Amino acid sequence: MKVVVALAGEMEATDLLRERVRDADLIVAADNGASRLVAIGLKPDRIIGDFDSIDPALLAELQMAGADAVAHPDPQNKTDGQVAMELALEVGAREIVLLGTHGGLRADHTLANLLFAVTPLYAVNGHGEAVRVTVIDGWTEAVGLGVGPEWDAPERRSVQFTGTAGDYVSLVPISAAVEGIETAGLRWSLREARLTLGQAEGVSNELAEEAGGFTIGSGIALATHQFSSQASEQARR
Repeated sequence: MKVVVALAGEMEATDLLRERVRDADLIVAADNGASRLVAIGLKPDRIIGDFDSIDPALLAELQMAGADAVAHPDPQNKTDGQVAMELALEVGAREIVLLGTHGGLRADHTLANLLFAVTPLYAVNGHGEAVRVTVIDGWTEAVGLGVGPEWDAPERRSVQFTGTAGDYVSLVPISAAVEGIETAGLRWSLREARLTLGQAEGVSNELAEEAGGFTIGSGIALATHQFSSQASEQARR
């Protein structure tokens, strides 16, 4: 099951975003994430939050159109984004596409939102199945990788990106160390490599052909891919 979770950050209606949400089984909006979706021509199936940031008229309109509004179960201890992610797991998501992670002037929101992709809390759904979380922001996609007792599954060990030769791809350590790193199809190869938190050697690698990516042996990391040619073309329009 594929679930889109829309947070309240900025969204750009790129072809990448539209492709990633096209075959979603469910679209969940975290409070004002619903407004962001509407602004790019999409509508949520469910809206969850304390509804303190969404326009009440828009909320009513979306409900009239068939969207379910779910009250935030624990506003004192959890953000709207957290409960939206939890809802996705409860319904059995095997893949979560996360939109609207950029918190604008709120750097704390941006950091917290990106970490949804790499925390074991969202690595297994309500049926005990592994979940892959992909962040889409403009022409960039980011995938959380992790190996460890809390989320050890083949689908979380590796990622292969498909694009154009020259696209930037990066591997950013989130845990203290990421070990056993292997690359395939990238301009600069790594074999049994080790990166530590804050080390930038995994940043700005490139696709050597149309596909390539990373596999890790241990640790937690965020792998990113920027569709460079498409982003440049759109910027020129």
